[in-house]
Amino acid sequence: MQLSFSARSSRTPSFFPSMRRRFATSACVAVLASVFAVGAAADAPETPSSDVALRGKLDVRNVLRDGDRVREPILMVGSRVYALEGAADVVEALVSWRRKFVDLDGVDVPDVGEANEARVTIGSLDDCAVQEPVALEGVVTASESDAKKRTTTYAIVRGDRRYVVADSSDIRKLKAFEGKNVVVKAQIADDGSVGAVESVDDVERKLLPGEREPRNQKEAIAGNWKGVLDVKKLPSNPGGSGKGKYPVAVTILDDGEGASGKVFGRYTVERIRLRKFRAKTRALEFDIEYSLPQGGTYSIMLDGAFTADWKTLEGSWSSSFLGSGDFQFEYGADRES
Repeated sequence: MQLSFSARSSRTPSFFPSMRRRFATSACVAVLASVFAVGAAADAPETPSSDVALRGKLDVRNVLRDGDRVREPILMVGSRVYALEGAADVVEALVSWRRKFVDLDGVDVPDVGEANEARVTIGSLDDCAVQEPVALEGVVTASESDAKKRTTTYAIVRGDRRYVVADSSDIRKLKAFEGKNVVVKAQIADDGSVGAVESVDDVERKLLPGEREPRNQKEAIAGNWKGVLDVKKLPSNPGGSGKGKYPVAVTILDDGEGASGKVFGRYTVERIRLRKFRAKTRALEFDIEYSLPQGGTYSIMLDGAFTADWKTLEGSWSSSFLGSGDFQFEYGADRES
């Protein structure tokens, strides 16, 4: 059953760059391209604007009209169907674009509400364009859609918009990025309320401001760290400590060795020595070498692991001079030690 809507909705602006191929007649084709690229600058790129009102995958179905069987182009946006109508040349071109993703601008998108189908009138082929793969940035999410069947729905979420990923091959490409912000190059369906992603060509991890995801042990430890060494056991000949918590503030250079700062609030950090790193469990063993005011260099051996966000490092420590106990360091890229 088809439902017809004529009221124009207030559409959510689309967030994607677009490239259009304009079609004038079946005898000639004029191409007009407009490309918006997402920059790779350090600052977050501005969201590109677009006048695309409706985009999705074209299909064709047979319908009876005035007793005749005719081919009707439809635009699929997720499970929602938009029946497309217009002049004969428009319908003929749209039928020939079957199985292609298409961008439609200059059209009135009806307020569909809860309905699964609506009609859209296309005024001119100038309002139609075959969609090139576009870049979509968002966080990959997974939610249980059917507990009995144990099915999971994957989507890319950008702000308050959700773009469902249905194809199993596309899901396989995105599974490893669950919970992470990515930029995908894919075909997009979007009507301002419902969205879908298909034919994922590329997935690139993109860190949000403040996120950490180190590739190796040096990146994992580099930066500014502040925390405490909790002395729970003293050596047989105690040095400059008693039981309790003592501050640590250390800045570690990108080489994973050069360092500065203070341990116990008074001993100067000289360098860091990395001993073992296991990326899968985020475990790290390392030494902090420090010197006393009157001379002499000592080491604190630390064995710990990073939290999932790589911003907290905690575990146990030991030192022949200071004792042993637990530690916890917090990462702060913009803080001074």
